[in-house]
Parts: sequence; C-alpha cells; structure tokens
Amino acid sequence: LGASTTLSQYVLPAVLSRFRKRYADIRVTVADGNTERIERLVADERIDVGLIEGQAARPSLRYETFMQDELVLVTSAGNRALGRDGMCAADLTSVPLVIRETGSGTLDVVERALAAKGLSLRSLNIEMQLGSTESIKHYLYDSGAAAFLSVQAIREELRHGLLRVIGLSDLSVTRCFSFVVWSICSSASASFIPVRETDAPFVSGMGFRQGFCRRSRKHVRQDSAGTVTVSVRETCRRPRVSLSAVAARDKYVKLPLLRE
Repeated sequence: LGASTTLSQYVLPAVLSRFRKRYADIRVTVADGNTERIERLVADERIDVGLIEGQAARPSLRYETFMQDELVLVTSAGNRALGRDGMCAADLTSVPLVIRETGSGTLDVVERALAAKGLSLRSLNIEMQLGSTESIKHYLYDSGAAAFLSVQAIREELRHGLLRVIGLSDLSVTRCFSFVVWSICSSASASFIPVRETDAPFVSGMGFRQGFCRRSRKHVRQDSAGTVTVSVRETCRRPRVSLSAVAARDKYVKLPLLRE
C-alpha cells in the first residue's frame, strides 16, 4: 500500500490495527509521501493500491472515493491576534500562513478553494512552507501564523487546547480521500497488441478481442461490453507462442471494478 501524508499519519494506523487483528497472517507494507508521489508509485507499479487526498490527476489511474474530509484554518490557542470574531476569505491576504509543499494534496485542495474566491497563493502572506502536517502544527504552537489542516490531524490538539479553529464565514474547504489503482482498461486501449485472426480463429464472432498488454505484462481480453479479463499467468515479455494456445490453457479472472 501507499498513502499520502494525512492518511498515513492520522487515518490509516487505526484501520491497519483492526485489519491486523482480523487477518494476522497477511503482511502489509505501507509507503508514504505526498499525493503526487503516491500516484507515481501506483503508475510505476511499485505499490498495488494508493490512498490519496488530492484530486484525480492521471488518466491512466482509476480513483474511487471512500471518505470525506474537511480542511479548517487553525492557529495556536494562545494567538489572540487572529480571528477571535471570525473572518472571511478576503481577510486571508493579511494573515501569515504556513502551507504544505508543492505536490501535496492538501495544498492542491486549498489552492482550488481559494481560486473559487478569486485568491491565489501569490496574493497571500506565505510565512513558511513545510513538508508535513506535524511540522506545521509544531510551527504554529510558537508563532502567530495560521494554516489549513485536516480535521483528522488536529483532534488531539483541539482536545488539549493547543490549537483553535478560526471560522471563515464564506469559505468551506472540503475534499475526498480516494483509493487509486492502475487502470488496466485505459492502458490496454493504448498498448494492446491485438491477436491476428489466423492466430486465434476462435475469437472471430465471439464478441471479444484478445491480446497482450505491454503495461501490465499480462494476457488480456475485452468483450463488447467493455469488461476486461486478465490471465492469472504473468509473463515478463511478449510470448512467442500464439495467444490462442495461451487462452486455451490459462484460466481467466474477471475484474469488474476495472470496467470502464
């Protein structure tokens, strides 16, 4: 698995703990990083499934929402200079802000929400740019700055009175957490090697096409309804034998979740 920063630190650990109790014999390894890195790991097939917090960005990947999240503006509980009586989006231009690094799903969502209000990062007072939510929280403790953070990441800080939320009357920043996997359908259409009719005469008139997908290194076939089936036998290079023989001896498994 791979998970972007907010998910790997504040959402996934509890889920993995429950999973481990139920499936003790399954070993799970988790890579973390920002959304951009997790998408790249999935696209390069270095991880099987990614969990991200940004917008769908790669057409070669498939995204499925599993959870809603909200980003709120927070500052140190002892910071009396900011937003005691609430604020609006236009007031953000005068607020010293701490933001995430480029490539972060959190930053991407904040930028989109600000753009809807006619604001850009250039119009804001960016005091610091840091690479993790934890570093931002610790920065806020001893500064007069504010930051947009996930409600998932600040539960303990709110409970213990370390941070407080600044209400924004006209700005709500929400997002979806999503699973991301490599989509065999989109890649198969781009790198599908069709089987010649002479190599697979039984294909003719049966309503599906068959071939070898360079991207997945698997034998695949796709019917007229768009359902892709993938051979459970993998190979490291294009087979020398005809695919009619391969199809005759290999079992195929349907992947309904990958249906376009």
